[in-house]
Amino acid sequence: MENRNGDYCSQCPKKDGCKEVYEKLAQSDAPSVLGKVLLAFLLPIVVFVGLLIGLDFWLPEFEGETLRSLVVFAVSVTVTFAVVWLLKYLRQRKRT
Repeated sequence: MENRNGDYCSQCPKKDGCKEVYEKLAQSDAPSVLGKVLLAFLLPIVVFVGLLIGLDFWLPEFEGETLRSLVVFAVSVTVTFAVVWLLKYLRQRKRT
């Protein structure tokens, strides 16, 4: 909580160690994980939503709208799982 001076850490019992941790993190030479985060979380969502929109637009009309929606959903899920599996396979192959 903020006090009158605007110091957020004044009441914290770990205020001394906290600063050191953040200074060490700022000086770290570890590679960025942004690419891995994008591949692991954002790419599958983009693939799935893109397939939903694309297949819904390009798929011809079925007899029933429910059947069409189920087919679009099933294909989107299947392709998304295939993309995730392929990325996982390629990452494991790259490590060896």
